[in-house]
Amino acid sequence: MRKGRNKLVLREGPESLDIHIHPDLHEESYSLLSQLNSPTFILHGSGDLDIPVSNAFYLEQKLRQNIEHVTRSVLLDCDHWFRSMPYDTMNRLTERLDGSCIHNSIDNRLYQCLSRFIWGHLQSEKERLLLTEGSDDKFIRAPSFSFSL
Repeated sequence: MRKGRNKLVLREGPESLDIHIHPDLHEESYSLLSQLNSPTFILHGSGDLDIPVSNAFYLEQKLRQNIEHVTRSVLLDCDHWFRSMPYDTMNRLTERLDGSCIHNSIDNRLYQCLSRFIWGHLQSEKERLLLTEGSDDKFIRAPSFSFSL
């Protein structure tokens, strides 16, 4: 939540819901971004009612200022927990508010995206190590990961 905004509006088609936020809940989390330097994976559900999808794009943009390998994926028709959601807006909101959405299964695309990111990074790390194998550098660092879910 950006400082200075005390209202969040959730919109889904013709439906909207205003959520008023206390000013004490704002935080300066973006300052942590300058401390990260590991390959990072940003995953977001397009139907997330907790965090706007635009935050994933904003986070990607900020991380790219310091990190070479940043990957972002948005899973269509998935909620905050990457579970499938009903197509109908009112059913979607009802499931969310009564908590029944937790019984929906986690979308398999979550695992596919994670697997692709990890294996892709391991492959590029392996290629980097092969290129430096003939150098005088006797120390080989293990790959490091940081995940943003």
